[in-house]
Amino acid sequence: MTNKSRTEKTKAPARPSDTSWLHGEAVATRVLKRILATNPVTLGWDWGAGLLGDALGEWESFPGVRKFLGEWVRHHEQMGTSFMDEGGWHWKAGAGTTLLRLESWSPSDRWRRWIEALGRHVLESPSGPGGIWLTKPERREIWIDTLATACPFVARAGAAGFGSDWLSKAAEQICAHSELLQCPRTGLWAHAWSLKNKRSLGCFWSRGNGWAIHAMVEVLCLTGTRREPRLASILENTCRGLLAVRKPCGNWHTVLDDPTSYIETSGQALLVRGLSKAARLGLVSARTKPGARKAAQLGWVGVASHVSDSGEVTGTSLGTPAGSRSGYTSRPMASWPVWGPAATLLAAREMDFATIQPTQKSRSARTG
Repeated sequence: MTNKSRTEKTKAPARPSDTSWLHGEAVATRVLKRILATNPVTLGWDWGAGLLGDALGEWESFPGVRKFLGEWVRHHEQMGTSFMDEGGWHWKAGAGTTLLRLESWSPSDRWRRWIEALGRHVLESPSGPGGIWLTKPERREIWIDTLATACPFVARAGAAGFGSDWLSKAAEQICAHSELLQCPRTGLWAHAWSLKNKRSLGCFWSRGNGWAIHAMVEVLCLTGTRREPRLASILENTCRGLLAVRKPCGNWHTVLDDPTSYIETSGQALLVRGLSKAARLGLVSARTKPGARKAAQLGWVGVASHVSDSGEVTGTSLGTPAGSRSGYTSRPMASWPVWGPAATLLAAREMDFATIQPTQKSRSARTG
């Protein structure tokens, strides 16, 4: 996965008139072939690579996936890559889901030691009032990105028996973040919060809200809504907020409440997966479920239309700091950020599980 410094126009490639190109497995096959043709040692060990590792693991039966992930981890082990602090504690937590998957494929004390050490490291990370994790401790800032990089790993590790209270701690973190980042009126999430200045940072960013719904759904599918009613309520409000700001064709703008901002692939893919999975597993109310399912169906068309025949995922914005609104609307897009194909693979897997059959009408979302 090379980091070519370039931007691109995001016009979706032309597609045939039938809907076969929309099938989750068909989209994933193209993306997987492109990824697996690269050398795994070129993949870093950070939050983006961690998300890609998690996404690849969901397609574990695809030829070459297990070998790719094993070589990726072994390379960083041999190179002495730190699994802890370099780049910020939350950068490394995302790769924990791949370690969990490797341990499930080939149980060993080696994997267990890494998982336990990383889990403790996350849970003992710098925190603010009430134990909320600080993404930027030196600036006393809380970022929504942390929910997706750390909570799914901590929750899954807890469910796998690594810590009796880890699952509940993951749920507690999302609830604590909600108090500061989620708008009570719209249900949407701000990108970050400054404890020092006591104000939100950034805006209602699509990928950030994708991080939030991804974390909530991954935790709730392990706990159930009865065990975590507060978290279920937060998810319900988030879903309703997302349904209120989507375009009629099914797409979301990168700044969710700014119709002049562009459509961004990775954020939309995370929203599609979260809404569909929440509806499929009954994590949202009967009132919200039909809308969430329909929104996911239409939104998936927009995601799939940005996957070329060669498996290139276009229209992904570069790493985005929490800042002014213009910083989001002018952020360059490219095809090389790994979180683009990662989010697309996660959404494609969910489309397979949901067995959503695209309709003729939904084709309008390709360019909407």
